[in-house]
Amino acid sequence: RLRSIEKQPSVKMIKINTVDEAKEALLSRIGFKRVDSISGINDELLIENTKQLVRLEDKFGAIHKSSLTRFDDANHANAVACAESGYATPHIQNLSLCRSHYFDKTQMLQKEKKWVDSKWSVPCLESELPIVSLTHEYGHMIQNNLVAQAMREAGWDENNYFAFMDRKA
Repeated sequence: RLRSIEKQPSVKMIKINTVDEAKEALLSRIGFKRVDSISGINDELLIENTKQLVRLEDKFGAIHKSSLTRFDDANHANAVACAESGYATPHIQNLSLCRSHYFDKTQMLQKEKKWVDSKWSVPCLESELPIVSLTHEYGHMIQNNLVAQAMREAGWDENNYFAFMDRKA
């Protein structure tokens, strides 16, 4: 039996019912430094995914542990959602929901279900289809923070991004 990824506080406890409340939560509660264009994201999907980000951030704090974080509706060619960071700067992260998938809720849910059924995506409950890709990408943000932590322990710091690179090579 599949376990739900929604074990944190109930969605009802998280008051995000409008796009304006979602944008406010992305900045103030979740901790993004910038929220760029989000007009390409279906309103319902934006709200559901923002609630999931609140749950994830309350549990793991990956965005608060990052620097210069940005949230947007980028259009990456082969991605549904995307967490990005640099090799020398794993703590500087961006999270994008790709407008080519998130603009239409019905189409997006059909695609997610197809990917889960074909085992191309992680197994999840049908109620979690709207948030499964974002949850996956948030995992990459946790991973990037772990890489930054290991780099710090090895002598790297944010003031010398290229400490481990031979820039003459």
